[in-house]
Amino acid sequence: QIERNASTVGEARRAANSARALALNAGRPTAAEQASQRAVESGGPSAFIDFVRAVAASYWDGDSAAGEAALHRLATAPGDPRDQASDAPGWSACAEGLRGVATEYPDRVATAAARFRALSRTPVAGPTEDNRRLCASVLEAALAVSSRRADARVRLAYADSLFIFSPVSVYWYYSLVVARLHVALGDPVMALHILRRRGVGVGENAAIALLSPVMREEGRLAEATGDTAGAMRAYRHYLALRADPEQALVPQRDSVRAALGALLGEPRKDLSPTR
Repeated sequence: QIERNASTVGEARRAANSARALALNAGRPTAAEQASQRAVESGGPSAFIDFVRAVAASYWDGDSAAGEAALHRLATAPGDPRDQASDAPGWSACAEGLRGVATEYPDRVATAAARFRALSRTPVAGPTEDNRRLCASVLEAALAVSSRRADARVRLAYADSLFIFSPVSVYWYYSLVVARLHVALGDPVMALHILRRRGVGVGENAAIALLSPVMREEGRLAEATGDTAGAMRAYRHYLALRADPEQALVPQRDSVRAALGALLGEPRKDLSPTR
């Protein structure tokens, strides 16, 4: 419906981007990939769209094959560092690094962080540099956490300070990562605070980027820290978003439904196949 109402090329691109985010939140990666392709065909910045594809595959239940193809395109595209959305080298390094964090491959994260250090030798102004600095700080923090370095908490605090004061519009593509790093350091309270700070972030679809995985993680962390009411709110929000996911994501949806039922005191159902 959003896309049918679009009347200009710019509106069509924005509508396709919104449709992608809504589909990912709904647990429909096939529809999301179709929307991503429409966004490219409408003249959208292909480098940023491929970054979203890659991050979606790692953190947003997106299409894994589309995510791998996006990483390959980013690695081979020249891009334009004067334009944040077209900065293929920056988006490529960021997507590779975030994928490394998600899959627990510190070598991949270290390689991406080194690429950012090389990019910093030829700095650019404006949003492109802001985003590079922001993503680089997240990857450096991830390396510090994975190796249990003494400066891990300082690195995370620095990344968080950039989130608060940076004007770039991709905050929510990093927040889930940073929250999980705080969990890895044994600080679920700080992780929960970061996920609930939804006032930060500007730009198209900032309010709904990664919303379903954030709600799932928020519910889990709230439950773990004793905030039962907050956990139920988050689980209900997730279930409203994932009312009718693709078949592969039904077990995930049902696990959240069971977690909410347990908090409500409902008897657990046997979800195993009937013989």
